[in-house]
Amino acid sequence: MCCYNQFMGRSKRTVILSVILGVLIVYALAVYVVKPLYIQHWRHYEIHGGMTEELRSSELLSDLQSGRSVCFIGDSITEGNEIEGVHWYQPLIPYVEGDLRHFSHGGWTVQDVTGRSDDIPASDIYVIALGVNDIINDYPSAAPDAEEYADRIRQLADILENISPDCKLYYIAPWPVLRDEDDIPERAREFTNELEEFCRSEGHIFINPCPAIIEEFGSSGMSAYMLPDGIHPNDQEGVGLYSYAVLLSDSERT
Repeated sequence: MCCYNQFMGRSKRTVILSVILGVLIVYALAVYVVKPLYIQHWRHYEIHGGMTEELRSSELLSDLQSGRSVCFIGDSITEGNEIEGVHWYQPLIPYVEGDLRHFSHGGWTVQDVTGRSDDIPASDIYVIALGVNDIINDYPSAAPDAEEYADRIRQLADILENISPDCKLYYIAPWPVLRDEDDIPERAREFTNELEEFCRSEGHIFINPCPAIIEEFGSSGMSAYMLPDGIHPNDQEGVGLYSYAVLLSDSERT
């Protein structure tokens, strides 16, 4: 009887531990596998305000629908590190009719990308959104000033045109950095101006979505679109606003 009770006691503990382990496994699969897959591939992402005739006039949108390959290059906002891998251009993906590639990583500066030139995929069109990590200057590879940033952007253009000689380059102005550091707004203006001047001189396309983004923050509040860090858009309204602002700026340019 004693042995039987000991056996039953061990069996109950085994069952309880097995149930706990099973629950933990299901939880881990749900959080780390199913949820990211759902967010990236099955959740529907819409452009802020929906697609309009004004946005349809964007040259970038026409290029996305042209059937040519397109590669998005950037940092964590392109990679979607903070929002389960949701890219800022997620709402634009349904409009891409050619091969879609991206080359991005959290924390990357322009120098980080140029230093990995052998890994950049060939593409007909490149959409480059780099500069936030150079502006906040928290990284060893960050450009010390706007002039150096422009030089590194020029190096990147040379690299991309060497990889794909007939490629088309879109440069997006550094995304808004909404932090309290006094020097960030001035650095952001300087970096943006240098990028615009480079694009003008070299015949590349410059898109500045920041005015449209900041205007929306003024009317609806930043918290509706941004994570608390003041850098990354959230995975619904935020990426919808960023995609909208890029198309709007480009359509106004066009």
